Amino acid sequence: MGFKPSSADSCLYIKKKGNTFTFILIYVDDMLIVSQTEEEYNTVYQALQQAFTVTAVGDAKHFLGIEIERDGNGFQLNQKQYILKHAGRFGLENAKPSRIPLDPAYLQQKEENETHLPNNARYLSLIGGLLYIAVQTRPDIAASVSILAQNSSCPTQLDSQEAKRVLTHT
Repeated sequence: MGFKPSSADSCLYIKKKGNTFTFILIYVDDMLIVSQTEEEYNTVYQALQQAFTVTAVGDAKHFLGIEIERDGNGFQLNQKQYILKHAGRFGLENAKPSRIPLDPAYLQQKEENETHLPNNARYLSLIGGLLYIAVQTRPDIAASVSILAQNSSCPTQLDSQEAKRVLTHT
């Protein structure tokens, strides 16, 4: 069909026809088709129908925990529901939002406070969810999450507190 795999993501395929781009994003058995023209979308969809059993469900509203909203100039992505669900797992559904993702004094306090968590499973779950959020829709928290992820093997109470602060910042 003329699509080429993206060098940035092995699940993304791109086709350029004149000045028109069409994208296919595949994840397991889900697929998004995005095209600049309805005609090209229909051509791609019909070709896929000939080779596979496909079902069109209309404009995408959700994909892999990401909400998709169309506006006049394109699309806006967010993970509000995923973030709320992740916050609920840690009892933070009613927490006051943090204005900053990480306390600037965190690294200095870290040296003074070495109370380790008895089990790092919940911390790993918290960090894993934050990494997914940072990579998908919130690059503004990526540095904070990266710093906190460095302590995944032996996190402290302070690490957990700061990870929860990041989550309430989102």
